[in-house]
Amino acid sequence: MSKEPQNTWEDEPIACGALVGWRREATQNGVMVRIKLVRSLEDYRAERCDRIDISLNVRQLRSFTRDLIRASREQEIQLEAVPRRYLLFGRVRRLVTRLRRHIVK
Repeated sequence: MSKEPQNTWEDEPIACGALVGWRREATQNGVMVRIKLVRSLEDYRAERCDRIDISLNVRQLRSFTRDLIRASREQEIQLEAVPRRYLLFGRVRRLVTRLRRHIVK
């Protein structure tokens, strides 16, 4: 019989910092996520970071995804993709702006 670890949410964290990147790799039963954290701006500039590998099975991944979606909605972050026609319009508008600046010079 295996028991869950006795740690609680009030214990000191093993690693603490700002998220600077991640990489996801599919496995047979879920995903492996490598998270990169930095502890300070100096560490970020020196490219010193903590790497943490997390293995999530399908159930955990689904639950974690739902929780991230809830957190983004609480922060009023839109997750739905912007339609491509709007992206194309933005690119054309930026190109026209650059051309105008170039012609004026």
